[in-house]
Amino acid sequence: MSDPLDRDATPEGIFALAGRGLVDADEMVSRLERGPAAAVWFRLADVALGLGGVGFLASAVIYAVAFNWDDLGKMAHFGVVAAALALATGVAAWRWPSVGAKASLLGAFLVTGALLALFGQTYQTGVDPWQLFATWAALALPWALVARMPALWAGEVVVLNVGLGLWWAQADRLGGLEAGYALAVLDLLAWGASEATARWLPGRWLPRALVLAALVFATWAGGSATWGHGPEGTGLALWALVVLACLAGGVRDPAIWALGGTSVLVQTASFLGKHGIAGERPLEPLEGAARLGGIGLVLVLEILVLSLAIRWGARRVRDLA
Repeated sequence: MSDPLDRDATPEGIFALAGRGLVDADEMVSRLERGPAAAVWFRLADVALGLGGVGFLASAVIYAVAFNWDDLGKMAHFGVVAAALALATGVAAWRWPSVGAKASLLGAFLVTGALLALFGQTYQTGVDPWQLFATWAALALPWALVARMPALWAGEVVVLNVGLGLWWAQADRLGGLEAGYALAVLDLLAWGASEATARWLPGRWLPRALVLAALVFATWAGGSATWGHGPEGTGLALWALVVLACLAGGVRDPAIWALGGTSVLVQTASFLGKHGIAGERPLEPLEGAARLGGIGLVLVLEILVLSLAIRWGARRVRDLA
């Protein structure tokens, strides 16, 4: 019978095993000090090499068509890309759910985008770029639903982000600032969906990545509004909404508190820098040093509170495991 620690050597998994009485506390601490088991590293290498290989192969198909554009005919262009798409989906269906099959499905996802770009370039349909990205996301959606792969869902969200950003740039709204608002809301909704389907979609890296994306756009929008690029109240309200969502979500995952706290530090520094230093009149050297010292003290206090909150949250998650 295999050792349960060898199957789940992550800190969360070990605490859960200890809570069910499958391992004792001393062995748990010893395993944490030794780090992940060798099987975890082999699995990581297997996944990384598989994804890297498929990414290079998909890039090779795209560059082969682009480099030989004048030498290959129209049908040859489509034949090469379609053959790569059929091969990738065939391998995925044949070997599912192995690592190679999942990597092949990601390759099919990338080649689908290349096929749509090739169609638009060849026939000059007049379709806007954002429509190609929207079609790409729609065509890949069934694969994401069937496969239940976090990496594929991450690709879907990236494609949707690019499509929405292109549409907003084409609409020419507020010089692109409103695009940050829209992308922050999109990624916030995607994060909520990933949390709601946590039992169906394995892993924790996708929700954290979506939180990070939402925070990046919200912090950019709030900071830009603070410095006079757009309505300050709207930008700060959107940023506060995302941070409050992080505060609620961090109860189950303290890593989200760390991401939200970093955004708070950035926004605080931006706000205090705008209203405390970058005033209408030049500051005297002593006054400027005092204000900088005050800003630094506020940031240090925020870091202290964030550190205590993360430590408390980590202990709480461990006790509930």
